[in-house]
Amino acid sequence: ENVLEKGPATILIADAGDKASQLQSNLILIRKKWVDGGNKLRTEKIRDVEFTVYLIGQKKLTEAFQKLVEKFGITELHDDLDETNTVNESKLYVGQKGSLLLVGGDPKSLEAVLASLDGSGRQTLSDSPSFKFCSSYHFRKSQWYLWINFRGIMDLIINAYDEQQKKAKDEESEVSVFAKPLSPAQIFDALGLSGVRAVSAAYYEDADGVYFEGLAYAPMGERKGLLDLLTKEKKDLMPPDFVSAEVATWARWRIDGAKFWNTMVKVAGEIMPFPVADQLIEMINSAMREKNPDFDFEKDFIKNLGDDFISYELPPRTSKPEDLASPPKIYLIGSGNPEKLVTTLCTIIEEMDSSLTVKKREFAGRQIYSVIPSIVRQGKSDKEPIFSFAAVNRYVAFSPDTALLEEFVRQKDPDTKLRENVQLIRALRKLELDTATGVSYVNNAVSIKAFLGSLKQNGGTVTNIADLFGIPLEAQQKEKLANWIDVTLLPSYDAISKYFHFQVTSLFTTPEAVILRSFAPTPPMLKK
Repeated sequence: ENVLEKGPATILIADAGDKASQLQSNLILIRKKWVDGGNKLRTEKIRDVEFTVYLIGQKKLTEAFQKLVEKFGITELHDDLDETNTVNESKLYVGQKGSLLLVGGDPKSLEAVLASLDGSGRQTLSDSPSFKFCSSYHFRKSQWYLWINFRGIMDLIINAYDEQQKKAKDEESEVSVFAKPLSPAQIFDALGLSGVRAVSAAYYEDADGVYFEGLAYAPMGERKGLLDLLTKEKKDLMPPDFVSAEVATWARWRIDGAKFWNTMVKVAGEIMPFPVADQLIEMINSAMREKNPDFDFEKDFIKNLGDDFISYELPPRTSKPEDLASPPKIYLIGSGNPEKLVTTLCTIIEEMDSSLTVKKREFAGRQIYSVIPSIVRQGKSDKEPIFSFAAVNRYVAFSPDTALLEEFVRQKDPDTKLRENVQLIRALRKLELDTATGVSYVNNAVSIKAFLGSLKQNGGTVTNIADLFGIPLEAQQKEKLANWIDVTLLPSYDAISKYFHFQVTSLFTTPEAVILRSFAPTPPMLKK
């Protein structure tokens, strides 16, 4: 039987500790209320443990779901739901062994768990090498954690695909290679995921703050594809001098741009049945060489990409929803020859898209290039630039916000620098920067302050919330939600500011794993 079609077995195990008798009483009470409500159940023994089997009909699920969605003014699903199906029933097994509550839908899986609890000698999760590593790395100090047998799931997907292809081959004539679905094995191997044995996540706290970790257990010798791009040597990941302490977000990645491109070309070649990347390069070269016979996309563009990628975002300039949705942002690409990278980009944009033109102007002794559309965009009063860019020192800077780009071109150091923030420096020490590929910073205090300010200054209605997040709502839905939510009752930012601070995140490697760690320091006002 195909496990993917059936779905994995799910079991909930909860330890009541010294409240076992109370757990037993509560289960009896739940069983009585279920029967009093006219519902069906039965009892079944699994390895001498009595389980109550709750029989949940399709009609009951339909009615419960419909009542839920009607509260949100959604009635379109009414006609699609099958309220007459009383044949298919879901079974929920609920039992107790000692202080343990056991809940599941598959009796065979529950039997395997009970056998392990009885010491039958079966292998358990603690016997898995990948689980042992994850447990020793971060599980023991965690308040909660998650572990996924990634290799096992990957094998299930590959085997299911192979079975499907074998069945299709027996039933049908051979089809073109372009009509065949992509092989999961090829995709996993090309991306480098075949080297990942397990994935885990954990959350924990200490006196300094809270941590979240995501881990991919992939020993270094088995990494390839995208995983092989991650930095193996120490590189500077601190904020440069030009990044102000007032930024809302900041990030820096140290990935070799040319190596990244070559890896993506190789990945695409291993996955696709035809050389899509090679064809793209050839198309660009052919178009460019009509005016410049010496043009070479890889030589002129790819090889001029550096290994330093930076972005940062400033707080919204006003509390208007449109400014909140699009605050000033800038992106920097490191390059050994930024001027060549800029001129190549200009040529590609103008030659490959006739609806765009590149306008050049001088500013503060440098050239700024703006990409102008041929038609006025919706919501714009004029042909405003889609984005502008410029070569500045060893970077090429891009920004949809012209004022921010001009500020960067001036190269005037800010009054306060992010790299001099003592609290940030202390927080970054938690992130293993010696083997990190990237690091990011998010000032949650700035984001929350801007969001609350916008709600209060723009009517404070639930419609504003929907508009800010681009959620389309019909008039009836807005009316229903307005009865539930009144954002004018929210406190001022000053009243709750002590609860918000910043968080930092890094992606780093060890010989055994690739790890994403996020750390949020305890806000100063909340420290004991």
